[in-house]
Amino acid sequence: MASKGSRRSPSGSRIGYLGGVIGVILGILYLLFASVSTLVHLFHYIPVGSFISGILGIVFGLFSIISAGTARRDAAIGGVLLIVSAVLGFYFVGGLYVISSIIVLIAGLIALVEYIR
Repeated sequence: MASKGSRRSPSGSRIGYLGGVIGVILGILYLLFASVSTLVHLFHYIPVGSFISGILGIVFGLFSIISAGTARRDAAIGGVLLIVSAVLGFYFVGGLYVISSIIVLIAGLIALVEYIR
């Protein structure tokens, strides 16, 4: 039997992959919204915040995918990284990224529960 530190979390990692992919897609949608609103002049200012939110959404989505891969090898470290990615993504990006943050947070909690069991 494997030692407690090397337990794996395949279900948490699958959900983490899903949340990461959704996060990347939503980050691209943020960038698309910022580009279209700049071109059409929907707002009287250049939405720099939307560009930054889009880029951060993609970054935290990729971080979630990497963390899900870590959760497949080591549930404790991967679970903590998934939770950190969900919280930071929700804090810095907000908006539609709530969907991805909730999915990634659930994946991190599942990974930690499987580690404790």
